[in-house]
Amino acid sequence: MDEVTGVQDDARERRRARAVTYGAVALLLTVALVQLELWPLTAYRLFSNVRTDSRVTLELVAVAADGSTTPVRLPSDQVLGTTAHQYRDLERASEERRRELVDAWLAAGAVRADDVAEVRLDRVRQRMDPGSLTWSDVERTVVVEVPLAGPTPEGAA
Repeated sequence: MDEVTGVQDDARERRRARAVTYGAVALLLTVALVQLELWPLTAYRLFSNVRTDSRVTLELVAVAADGSTTPVRLPSDQVLGTTAHQYRDLERASEERRRELVDAWLAAGAVRADDVAEVRLDRVRQRMDPGSLTWSDVERTVVVEVPLAGPTPEGAA
């Protein structure tokens, strides 16, 4: 192999290395700018959220037979307390899976399933009062309703 061929090979390797490096950097920047989460690529949001005076949350609500409602509060010291991020999966889940999820969340929230006629998943838009720094509901929309068997009326078969 002569000296010219060796120089050409070195130049080719440098161009290839630059193309791979620039391509990888461009891919990472594109994913971050478009806000995609495609593992192992990430938008680098990690634990950061934009903080404003309004927010949209999902809330699980137990509805009794008489129409009274009770929000299901998951305790943060239990394993299921960290599963509230799965509320959005409830909408796409099968009826059987919805019932499993709701039963687990009711148990974790210390709500007796026998006292509940249905469980609703509400999308709640809230706004913070700048004076008191408390959140208040602005709009509430029912995303999905999961009917439960509930208590059996007396005299029913």
